[in-house]
Amino acid sequence: MGDGPLYYMLQDFKRRISIKYYYRVPYEKIVEIYNLSKILLTTFRYKGIQSIMLEGLACGIPIVASRIGGIQEMIKDRNYGFLVDINNLDEVAKICLRLIENQIGTKIYSKTVRE
Repeated sequence: MGDGPLYYMLQDFKRRISIKYYYRVPYEKIVEIYNLSKILLTTFRYKGIQSIMLEGLACGIPIVASRIGGIQEMIKDRNYGFLVDINNLDEVAKICLRLIENQIGTKIYSKTVRE
C-alpha cells in the first residue's frame, strides 16, 4: 500500500511472484488488506515506530522493517518479524520471498505476533 519510492521495485517483483499493490487505500479498508497479507514490508529509513507497524502486528502479520531507531526495540529481530538493512535489496527480497513461500512459518510468526 502506498506510493513510496519502492513502487518501481514492486513492479519488478510482480513479474516473478503474485503481489497485489494498492496505491491509495481508504482507512476503513486497511484492516481488511492486512488480514489478506502474508507480510508487512516497511521501508522507513529515518522514522521511528509508525502506526502502520502497530496495525500490522495487531493483525498478526510478520514485519520486515528497517534496522533503525525504535523499530529495533519493537521488532526484536526474528521475534515479530525481521530487521533488515533496507538499502540491501537482496537481503530484503530474500527475507520477503522466504516468508511468502513458507506459509507454515508465516502462520507460526502470526501466532507469536498476535500473542
